[in-house]
Amino acid sequence: MDNKEERLRELYKQYLTFQKQNFVNDAPFFYGNEKIKADKSSCSLVYDKNYEKPFLSFVRDLRNILSYSNIFSLIAQGSYDWYDLLIYSEFFKHSSAIHVARTGKVFLPQKSFLDIIPGLLHRKEIIKRIERKLKTTIHRNKPVTKLFEKIAPFYPKPQFDQLPLSQSSAIFVTTKILQNLPLKKKFLIVGDDDFISVFLTLVDPKIEVVVVDVDEELLRNIRRLADIFNLLIETRTLDIRKERTIKDKGFVGFSCNPPNTEGGMRTFINFGIRHLGESGGIAVLEMGDGTLGRKSLYLQNFFAKRKLVIREMIRGKITYPHMALLKEDLWAKKRLRKLFDVKTIEKEPWLGSSLYVFDYVPGAKKRPVVVNGESIYSYL
Repeated sequence: MDNKEERLRELYKQYLTFQKQNFVNDAPFFYGNEKIKADKSSCSLVYDKNYEKPFLSFVRDLRNILSYSNIFSLIAQGSYDWYDLLIYSEFFKHSSAIHVARTGKVFLPQKSFLDIIPGLLHRKEIIKRIERKLKTTIHRNKPVTKLFEKIAPFYPKPQFDQLPLSQSSAIFVTTKILQNLPLKKKFLIVGDDDFISVFLTLVDPKIEVVVVDVDEELLRNIRRLADIFNLLIETRTLDIRKERTIKDKGFVGFSCNPPNTEGGMRTFINFGIRHLGESGGIAVLEMGDGTLGRKSLYLQNFFAKRKLVIREMIRGKITYPHMALLKEDLWAKKRLRKLFDVKTIEKEPWLGSSLYVFDYVPGAKKRPVVVNGESIYSYL
């Protein structure tokens, strides 16, 4: 851990103390709490169980504030309210970590340790960086493997449930990871036949990525691309059904695109979570709803038990181009040809998925504390 991160963690501890003191003093007087006669002791307990945020969630709040250059951006970007805005603003005045003008504009002091926090990148800039480094053009509906076919040719293997994303979908996944990544520290990818590790590190060469996959040929291609473009990617050949962890710790997040089965989702998510720590982190999951049916309901319960809070769920952005790899793909295409033109079938997506972005909340061990019953107007 470098000096800047140590100072950032110290700022986080100061914030928790400041936030708790204010919450304990203010909450008994909030609308709805007066009627249930909430006292400081119960409010202190409620804060410890319900409101103490992980370190990396705190860092992401700072990132949003700094990236949008306005303290009021916190409300929309974090889905917060005036009280969160007030506490952060008072804390910055108290700590002098960030200067906040009366217009809401924020400024960093000179030589601030907070420059460790990465800025936000948007989709157009991400595409521009990738196209410049690959010396090619992103084609919206072509498989992502087409981008690398001349220097690292790869054909998906059906026995590993591999099916490459469209290039635009890979850009979208990369964008979402980068927008939610709180620090430029190690990021884990569990299964990477979509080459997301390459996209991430092409956009930002300072990001360290570890890729775990059962397919050694795929990993050889990723290593080749890492060597060509000088990318910080490590690969581990591993069957996560048999091995529970790798030795590395301290990841700030992970992403996975498992087989669209309940067992696949559980296995990949469980493996990823084992590599997150008490600082929290993010989890990014691609999940096709069609093959799961009502089993997706049970997965929502599974997410909660694994301390994953859904931050975003996006449909309509993740698609897979037509590619007949399995027997059922061939007979499906044969039946579809009775209804549609071949050109139409081959240009349209073959599969769609939803993208989930989770916050990992390691401190949530029991059901949140409820004070004096469940009043619908009490914000405790």
